Amino acid sequence: NCTRHTLELAGFKNFDHLELHKFGLRKGSCPVTEEKIATGVAAAKAMLSNAASNTLVQPGAGKSSNSLTSIKEPNSSTN
Repeated sequence: NCTRHTLELAGFKNFDHLELHKFGLRKGSCPVTEEKIATGVAAAKAMLSNAASNTLVQPGAGKSSNSLTSIKEPNSSTN
């Protein structure tokens, strides 16, 4: 996965990575609709609300490289 790999190469280790393709939002073949925007926003909100507990977002199936990554601030428990 390109986004995750790029961040890891740059030295980032503590981040959440939301792969939008797993929610049916495929790069290059996903026309913008209100429903698709709502799907992406809901997935991002779920990921961010679960970030503190490190709970993974459970998406549907899909294939592509669309992604949204949230980099967490380092804290004493992960350093």
